[in-house]
Amino acid sequence: MTDAPVYADYDIAVVGDGPAGTALAAATVALGLRTVLIGADEPWDSTYGVWHDEISDSSLWATLGDAMFTAIDHDVVAYGSRRHRLRRGYALLDNEVVRRHLRRGVETATGRVTRIAPGAAVVEVRGEFGVISARWVVDATGAGSTLSGPRLRHATSWQTAYGVVVDRVPESALVEPDQTVLMDFRPLDGPQCVVPTFCYVVRVSDGWLVEETVLSAAPAVEVEILRERLITRLGGDRAVVDSARRIEQVSIPMDAPAAIPQHRTSVFGAAAGYIHPATGFSVAASLRAADRVADALATALEGGPDPMRAVWTRSMRATRRLHRYGAGVLAGLDPEQTRGFFDVFFDRPASSWAPYLQIDAPPSAVMSTMAGLFASAPWPLRRSLMTVDPRRWMR
Repeated sequence: MTDAPVYADYDIAVVGDGPAGTALAAATVALGLRTVLIGADEPWDSTYGVWHDEISDSSLWATLGDAMFTAIDHDVVAYGSRRHRLRRGYALLDNEVVRRHLRRGVETATGRVTRIAPGAAVVEVRGEFGVISARWVVDATGAGSTLSGPRLRHATSWQTAYGVVVDRVPESALVEPDQTVLMDFRPLDGPQCVVPTFCYVVRVSDGWLVEETVLSAAPAVEVEILRERLITRLGGDRAVVDSARRIEQVSIPMDAPAAIPQHRTSVFGAAAGYIHPATGFSVAASLRAADRVADALATALEGGPDPMRAVWTRSMRATRRLHRYGAGVLAGLDPEQTRGFFDVFFDRPASSWAPYLQIDAPPSAVMSTMAGLFASAPWPLRRSLMTVDPRRWMR
């Protein structure tokens, strides 16, 4: 690319203008670093759910408050084999409000990045190539990122989902009407699947999103199977799915390793492996980490340590090993055992299981959750929980 035009020099170039990359770009600008955010400049069309209390201490919430959410629901339920009232606020990001706020004051460049190199990003705009020069480049292009090296070929487990947005949940549906349901694992008399699936129901701005989801499977479960199970979940009426306002499909690599960045490059967000191995969530963790990683980037520009130490702290690496072990245990359970597992999990107070759902929770808190769940489980489930060799996951 020696003949390609070189655009203005920046301190930081963040590649990927989704929630993670945009939050990091905003945080670096707040530190006075000259930053450019590179991406497709398209609206965020995914549904981003977070626990209200895991965001309430972030700088974003300190500025926007609850205006950053389309809704906050404190009446959330989950089903293993029976109903559980979770007593923890669940919120959906207002994508446009959050996106507009974070991009304020951030210089942007619209284009497709074809390669990242130390100190530069090669960008294609309408067939023309150019180079954006920066002292540090960050890949925040999401779970499917290949810019910082091949990752997905190392993924062995996938979360997949098929969902529709409808005006209202039909009375014939096998889920509660007008109710936010984090997960409903109750069995279906319909198309079978090799792994358990659950239904996720949440009120969105244009109706109700009803989604049939596989928590994790290897290989990935085909979308058509999930679609057929969703039709069964909605009472067997195909017209409900066929006439949906819109469709949401999800495919998340649950165990793809973080890319190994080159000199003066970093990765962040889902591209850095922020996807929780047991839930598939990553956005809240990225929003919490943005300020910390921005500080580390500013320090690195002055000759400080590699900012990847802030992307993945020592504590977070220890917690990840525990989460990988837990995900391995869960993957080995049959449908009935899976329902029993979540019955025990959600029988406990929210304060006892909440840390397990954060990738940056202290490892001691995650171990406490695991120990408490094991102590509360009936003996048949305990035996199943002890069948996985922890040495495979704790490396």
